[in-house]
Amino acid sequence: MTLAGVLLAAVIHVYQTAYNASSRAEAVSIAVLAAESKLAEIGVSIPLQPGETQGRFSSGQRWRVRIVPYGGIAANIRDRLPVEAFEVSVSIFGASGKTDLVTLRTVRLTPRRRDG
Repeated sequence: MTLAGVLLAAVIHVYQTAYNASSRAEAVSIAVLAAESKLAEIGVSIPLQPGETQGRFSSGQRWRVRIVPYGGIAANIRDRLPVEAFEVSVSIFGASGKTDLVTLRTVRLTPRRRDG
């Protein structure tokens, strides 16, 4: 009977581990969709300009959008381009907000604003 108990405990542990991995994968998949949705809002309802915006979805997940000037272009070249480049990152956090489930990063271009 002891061997059966040990085997049962091992089988339960395997199923629990698989369930937890499946739940995590589902949460990450949902977070990726949410992040892609927020990326689609950049330049539409979220201005494409340096700064940080954050909020919460109805599901309880928090999101954060950070936009910074893209630093991968030398300044002497960047100033002559007809566009401005920004690095955009969208992070989705679980309901607890302690760790991010996913962060997507991209570079977005916008026509350069000429003062004067």
